[in-house]
Amino acid sequence: MKFEVMLLVKKLVEAWYSKKAATVYENRLKKFIESNNHFGTESPGIRVRKMTGRWGSCNGSNSILLNSQLVKAPSYCIDYVIAHELCHLRYRDHGAKFQRLLSRMMPDWRYRKERLERVAIG
Repeated sequence: MKFEVMLLVKKLVEAWYSKKAATVYENRLKKFIESNNHFGTESPGIRVRKMTGRWGSCNGSNSILLNSQLVKAPSYCIDYVIAHELCHLRYRDHGAKFQRLLSRMMPDWRYRKERLERVAIG
């Protein structure tokens, strides 16, 4: 019985993080798009899921997927992941064009990435 209660609590906490994350990500994305509209980025849809090996991904259909656990990171790190995934809507790889666009959108992205890499994915 104790184990079942613990599993239920875990599911409830994960559901709360996903819901909270969706709200936070939508707000961060909106602010980011408004402040970077001169780069011609469109506002994609955001999906939230708990992932074990990455902070975000892009499927190419004007939608980005963000890790529900990213919400635990500082907001400037969340902004970095959003910017990174927005760049993938235009360039699928991490080539020179991708790097230039990301650098124009967020000149200090390397610092933010380094900081995020020190956060454990839970």
